[in-house]
Amino acid sequence: MSFILFVSFLFNLGQWVSYCNEYPDLFVFYGQEKAMLINPSDFGITYPLTIESLRTRFYSSMGGFTDSAFVYKIYAGDGQTLLFESETLIALRPPQHFRYALRNPVVIESGNFYVAIASRTYREPFGYPFIATDDNSTPQKSFYGLPGRWTLSDYGEYFIFAFVSWTPTGEKERKGEWIGGKRGNERIKKIYNVKGELLTESKKLPPGVYFLKTGDKVRKVIKL
Repeated sequence: MSFILFVSFLFNLGQWVSYCNEYPDLFVFYGQEKAMLINPSDFGITYPLTIESLRTRFYSSMGGFTDSAFVYKIYAGDGQTLLFESETLIALRPPQHFRYALRNPVVIESGNFYVAIASRTYREPFGYPFIATDDNSTPQKSFYGLPGRWTLSDYGEYFIFAFVSWTPTGEKERKGEWIGGKRGNERIKKIYNVKGELLTESKKLPPGVYFLKTGDKVRKVIKL
């Protein structure tokens, strides 16, 4: 059995980006702010791009939170220029991920950007709430400190994620993309609607927002 879908002409792609491998191991408490530096080219993303949503897994060793208020911040690639700051938010207990949709998405025309968690309560060296880290023994993209004075983490990559969308620029992507799947060694791509329902009939889909899943990667497609 096989299926095939042709997504035509104008659409955007989107995916969650992070250097965290999502295997929780430790937690980080140092620093008033904790941030991840994201290089869009590492994920095959082109410009301009739009940051639409953020998510984080927090950590509590005692089963409860102390001073769990925080704000999200987004900085330009210089690590200092503030592009976005959220209202005050309250962290969720693990293992749930805190998810936040930007009311005014941030557009990045070029370069890297930082996604930061800024503590509302800081008692040096403790910045609450604590953030979970993965089991990477040599983190390269996670930092703590303050804008312009970042220190590389010693405790794995942080559980910080950004959902980024962009307009495809390649000739194949501009004209359309064949989404096919069949039995055998080929990777199967599945398509879901905004309710998370798997669409078994992929032909003649009406205009709208869909999500394409290939392995563990999910991309958003807007069919016009």
